[in-house]
Amino acid sequence: MTEVVMQRSLSQRIRGVYPERALGNTVYWSMEEMLRTDVNNEDITVHDVYDAFKKVSIVRRSITSVGFYTVRKGFQTEVTGPKASICEKIKEMVDKINRIVNLDNVLYTSVVKRQVWGKCAWEIAPDNQENIASLVPLVSNNIHPVVNSETLAIEYFVYRTNQGERKLLPDDILYFNLDSLELDQEGISSIQTVMGPIKSKMLYERDLKEASKRHWAPIGLFQMDTADIRGQSEKTAAMIAFKDQLKPGQSVVYNKKIEAKVVDLKPDLGAIIRAIEKVDEEIIGNWGIPKMLLGREKTTMRASLEAALIALYDGPIGFEQLYFRRALERQWYDLIVRKMGYDPFVYRVKHQWTNAAPIDYQLLRACTYAGVNGMMTKEEMFDIMNIEQYMKSPQTLPPKSGGGPIPEDGSPVDDGTPGGPVDSKDDEPEDDEPVDDEEGA
Repeated sequence: MTEVVMQRSLSQRIRGVYPERALGNTVYWSMEEMLRTDVNNEDITVHDVYDAFKKVSIVRRSITSVGFYTVRKGFQTEVTGPKASICEKIKEMVDKINRIVNLDNVLYTSVVKRQVWGKCAWEIAPDNQENIASLVPLVSNNIHPVVNSETLAIEYFVYRTNQGERKLLPDDILYFNLDSLELDQEGISSIQTVMGPIKSKMLYERDLKEASKRHWAPIGLFQMDTADIRGQSEKTAAMIAFKDQLKPGQSVVYNKKIEAKVVDLKPDLGAIIRAIEKVDEEIIGNWGIPKMLLGREKTTMRASLEAALIALYDGPIGFEQLYFRRALERQWYDLIVRKMGYDPFVYRVKHQWTNAAPIDYQLLRACTYAGVNGMMTKEEMFDIMNIEQYMKSPQTLPPKSGGGPIPEDGSPVDDGTPGGPVDSKDDEPEDDEPVDDEEGA
């Protein structure tokens, strides 16, 4: 019988974490045990992670921003194969199923859940004719992959429910994980690495709430004469009764037995706010989202915003799109092709994200001029502009002053226009400048 095992990570072996249970030759760990690897030797439970996502606004905004910018421009599919008619048939079916299961929303939710839990799974639910009908979300904490020690591939999944445990095959679900560094394929929550700053932020916000109550109201010191009151309990009760009637901003009536003194000690709210901002920067940096996109910059220049968006799509968002593109092509599209009776190695379905990065129009103008004048080829121009989807079919540049398409070999275009096909406002005559018109003369 094939031996099926799940490796524990190095940190778990050091901390002495043992598996939750063993089923035959299968061993797996719960999410709670996977999280007990904090560098400060503090136990981090799955409830801490989920509370951070629900209650800390900057955490939720950062994670949902990753999901939003990953899928905001949508995607397209392309099918390649020897027969065009079959490719068209497969593409039509793939696009139809994507609409039925609402794949756009599935991908957004998958990005968010993958960041929160370190993994995400959807069960592929068929209809009565065994056709794909929907994608049912599974509880991330209850799904556990089982890896074959020989092939290092996931053999099946164990899913725990209130009714017991279910065994799901790889073709039964879509499974996405984050930073899976070990053989277990469990994934690591992105919130775990910033739990220290998150806890500090919660403490600072609690202090800010208390300090705000005392910021506008001074502190009163009262001395009560309790000599005529018998019994210590009666004296304490009298002082507590007087203290309970003290309210910020409200008048208090007292007799000569009580002496009052006001001390104007106001907390430094500015120091607390600055500390919260520093902690927020640490948390935001964990996901690589520019602060200006989260409303944490007081002023923002357009050039800075465009540069930040380009860096965002070249960094965190680009990595997310690359991971999901490969995961979908392997798990989702290959499955659809097999169900249609074709070989997915012959007819390949490609998932193409729409490029959502902002266009640098100055760079576009320079590349256009260099392209039409033979200083660079079309491929080089598209590579600089990061326009991969346009490389697949012949493209033409927008005509300007007689400018035509760029030749495939990148040779110069002689269209008879002085100075090339790209016009400039500097070349146009001023209103008060005489114009030579020999033909009109």
